[in-house]
Amino acid sequence: MSYSPCQYMFSEDQKNIVLGNLSGYDWMDTLTNAHTQILTGVGTPAVLCQAQFSSTETMICAGSSVDFTDESFSNVTGRIWTFTGGTPASSTAANPIITYNTPG
Repeated sequence: MSYSPCQYMFSEDQKNIVLGNLSGYDWMDTLTNAHTQILTGVGTPAVLCQAQFSSTETMICAGSSVDFTDESFSNVTGRIWTFTGGTPASSTAANPIITYNTPG
């Protein structure tokens, strides 16, 4: 259904295409009316599909830093990162930079 990492949801563009195609058939009006969209969840705002992130490094030397990037999508409202052994130990930033004093 989707080219994104979350294969279980339609994208906003895919949803709009389907609704546009269905609106051309009078007998299918019940499928595209607002009440049916609410019942099926089609008309609701997008929700976070999954938390996803990347980092610049997977192995580091003591004292090195790692840049983390939040790659989550669909209505992210906040973040709470926890970095065991890192400085800082937690962050709410979208793209925190964390220093580790031990290699690994």
